[in-house]
Amino acid sequence: MSTKEDDTQVLINMAHDFAYMEGYELQPQKSVALNLLSKTHKKNNTNECIFNIGNNVMPNVKQALHLGIIRTTSMKENVAINVEENIKKARRSAYGLFGGGFHGHNGLDPETLVHLFKTYISPVLLYGMELLLPKTAMLLQLEKFQKRLLKQLLSLPTSTPDPAVYILSGILPVEAQIDKRALGLFNNICNQDESSTEKQLARRQISVKSLDSGWTSNNEVLRIALLKSIGADVVSVNETHLKDNDKLELRNQGYEWFGFNRHSVHRKAPKEFLTDSKFCVLNGRFGEKSNQYTSISSRGKAVVDYICVPHDIIGSCKDFKIVPCGDVVGAEGIQNLIDTRCKIPDHAFLVFDYHYRYNLNSESGNGNKTDINNDVKTDQNRKHFKLRSIPADFMCSDIIKQTINELIRTIEICREEQGEIDSIYAAIVTQIFVKWKIQYRSLIAQNEHTENISYDKNLNCNKPSGPDGVSPRILKEIKSGIVKPLTLITLLDKLSAYGVDIDLNLILFGDQSMSIEDNVQIVKAVHEYIKNSERFV
Repeated sequence: MSTKEDDTQVLINMAHDFAYMEGYELQPQKSVALNLLSKTHKKNNTNECIFNIGNNVMPNVKQALHLGIIRTTSMKENVAINVEENIKKARRSAYGLFGGGFHGHNGLDPETLVHLFKTYISPVLLYGMELLLPKTAMLLQLEKFQKRLLKQLLSLPTSTPDPAVYILSGILPVEAQIDKRALGLFNNICNQDESSTEKQLARRQISVKSLDSGWTSNNEVLRIALLKSIGADVVSVNETHLKDNDKLELRNQGYEWFGFNRHSVHRKAPKEFLTDSKFCVLNGRFGEKSNQYTSISSRGKAVVDYICVPHDIIGSCKDFKIVPCGDVVGAEGIQNLIDTRCKIPDHAFLVFDYHYRYNLNSESGNGNKTDINNDVKTDQNRKHFKLRSIPADFMCSDIIKQTINELIRTIEICREEQGEIDSIYAAIVTQIFVKWKIQYRSLIAQNEHTENISYDKNLNCNKPSGPDGVSPRILKEIKSGIVKPLTLITLLDKLSAYGVDIDLNLILFGDQSMSIEDNVQIVKAVHEYIKNSERFV
């Protein structure tokens, strides 16, 4: 292959001379020429190049077969014609087995049918798809054929829902199988020796090819496939390639990355895969050679850092910063904890601010506050991330597997559902005000008449009618042990604004060394804020 006609003819002559010296003949039917032209050249150049192999002219064709994959003059035609041909081959293989392989004399059990499908039909249907990586329209054709054949084999009605077919058969959807094959292919290349032809070819293609061609395009799809498996969205992707002439300078960071910066990879991922999963992070490198997926260059110039968040909150993530690991060590003053023989890694963290808006002035019918940050499904309906969805051989390093497992386990434990958070909060508030009621028992005894109290609709709180101007609402809550969440928030966040310089424990539990009159003054200050606050509910 070459971009120049003369260079291509030289390569053909070299192949012909080598075949003559080795004593074999190149097959004329397979020795053909394909003119691969870009859209611009197709419009401007209508003449086909003519090449000679020996004394014969090589025929110019529109498509040719190589290693079972049909090659045409454009990538789009490559995918379409190979998908169509694979479906034909898979149908022939299936009907060839119907006589004795699938149905047998008295019929076969479903487990055997599925095993035969995996062994003889699926490899034919998906042959070469991990290289071509078909898009949505072609994937639908493959998926439609697979579902129809599985329903036929399992004797299911045509109206059977798709999830039922996959649950009964245990077969993955076509798109998932192709993604898994692509991940396996890329993993096998990364795990080869540095001297291997495949790995050298991968490095060469990544360094010289554009984003829309060859290996780089495949790598982008592989990253999207990984994101689909965890149901997350890429907030920011900073990626470098092996182009030293391009530089990306990061302002106010004191260092620079070679290569170029690629943003918004998540915009090319299907949204239905990105809206119903929990938070997960896959970030950076854990060793010079351990993480071949995110580190392609042995010189450390090809590093990919990901931050993955749920797709529904991506709009609230602002102000990205890249913090090198060395800066973190210096800021925290932990140099003395690091062994002198150890080297601080060159990995950097992607940091951002999360802006969360919460409406305290509106309540839904069930009494829960309205979250104006999201308009999507609640957390209760989201699926959990499953590490098993990633092929076992995707990452060969045990350190990476252990780190990701611990990270995911921590996230699953720490990220509570909203209902669980409410119950935990209610238990904490109950315990706090049980102790608070004990401290103010004498004060409550003086205000038994606060059972029948008036109500201020404008402030949505009780008017003060107790002695010394103390809010009956607060006294009633102290007495009953029941308190609204905003009361506790008000006590913690706003008391200092009124010049009450006291310890937090004093607010919650009182002070044994203080007199009851001093404690009453504290409650007065809290009441004055509640009475004058427009945000009070």
